[in-house]
Amino acid sequence: MTIGYKSAASASDTTPATDPDVGGDTPDDTPMERTLPGDAYLSADAWRRERERIFTREWFCVGREESLPDRGDYLRVDVAGESILAVRDRDGSLKGFYNVCRHRGARLVADPPAEAADGEPPCRSGRFRGAIVCPYHAWTYALSGELRQARFLDERHGVRRDELSLHEVGVATWGGFVFVNLSPAQAGPLEDQLGPAPQNLRRYPLDRLRTARRITYDAAANGKVVAENYNECSHCGPVHPELCELVPAFREDGGAGLDWEGGVPHRASGYYAPMEDHSLDIRRYVRERLADD
Repeated sequence: MTIGYKSAASASDTTPATDPDVGGDTPDDTPMERTLPGDAYLSADAWRRERERIFTREWFCVGREESLPDRGDYLRVDVAGESILAVRDRDGSLKGFYNVCRHRGARLVADPPAEAADGEPPCRSGRFRGAIVCPYHAWTYALSGELRQARFLDERHGVRRDELSLHEVGVATWGGFVFVNLSPAQAGPLEDQLGPAPQNLRRYPLDRLRTARRITYDAAANGKVVAENYNECSHCGPVHPELCELVPAFREDGGAGLDWEGGVPHRASGYYAPMEDHSLDIRRYVRERLADD
């Protein structure tokens, strides 16, 4: 999933690194963010608000373009509890729809999302043979979502076929990755959410890469805990000694104060390799998104 980059923080919502409540005895211009309250990790209401204000409004990475090489290929994925179809149209473009027929709300594809075995590259969920056909009443839609055939639909009663296209979701791609947005009418450009990532990774031919191996981690934890762990390196010294042998700076001050844009020194070659800045503060991000409108 792509979340995005933190915005500049105001003095009112940051804590200096010398604050005794959060630790640290060396002044640092980098603000520290207090831990979220326990309910943010355990409460069903907190999850409901996150789903409404984050996951249904922002771009969500669902797969790779190479898993949908031919027209009619589709991915059936679940995003924040919604069943979504990403479909390769006849003209080669990607379309996205809610997996719901406009007639009686039946699932257009009832099969569960495709799950490649560990070690196998991602695969398509299936292939539509020229059209999307509802298994319930055989309403038929073009790969681009328009209703083509509907049994017993009588337009004389004010129901128009051209008003019954599938409900769309936003679809965008970057670097070979496929993103969807559940609220396309309110969605900003994917580029805005990616922030400086495309520029920082411009030398990496991500769109020409192909998945060779896939590993699935089933983390029995709230997703924010995973993000918090990923975005700091205080644990790198004791937990990732091999990484710290390659990049000694990760052992020093938890990797704080590094020049991510200029490059990070590598022990083996001394080469300062430009690296992506993973400085997103998940706590501030959640607070900003869940703030009262």
